[in-house]
Amino acid sequence: MSWDAILTKTADPNFKKPAENADSISMGQPAAIRDILNKSVPGLHWNSQMEGHVDVDSFSVEFSLMGMFTYADRGVPPKRLSESEDVGGVAVTVRGDGNPVPWLVSLATKHQWSLVDSQEGEWIDLDKPNQESWEGFTGLRDHAIGIAQAKDSREGDSIAVNLLLSAMLFMAIAFAYRRWLR
Repeated sequence: MSWDAILTKTADPNFKKPAENADSISMGQPAAIRDILNKSVPGLHWNSQMEGHVDVDSFSVEFSLMGMFTYADRGVPPKRLSESEDVGGVAVTVRGDGNPVPWLVSLATKHQWSLVDSQEGEWIDLDKPNQESWEGFTGLRDHAIGIAQAKDSREGDSIAVNLLLSAMLFMAIAFAYRRWLR
């Protein structure tokens, strides 16, 4: 389960909160974007030319370089990108605890990139970032984990109860059998 966002560049001069229907423009070629991210994100390791990973505090972040896309393309999976094509966005996948929003806002602001909350399908205002999407995600995730742990606990309790009942039944049968033999 992950929380997702997209770093991108738009033609809107207000990169901190672009117009709702702003289209992305080229961020540069993949090698240039990898270089920018390597200098900005200590410990970033690239699994391939288009996908990198880093652990930050109590969360992990995966970066995936994406091709060009427009406002109308949002929600459509991006096509695979080659080294010679322009990067239209960097998909960000976050797992773990803590809060990645301030960290991502800082990264976006430093490079004058915009940030899209993929869950909400809206721009994150870099001057007043809304934490509700992240908090909603972690609440849902923690609730789902709690349900799974409770179910596992109940199953463990159920096994223990069944074993206890089986042992008691065995003892009762053994006791009755011994009495019958007398």
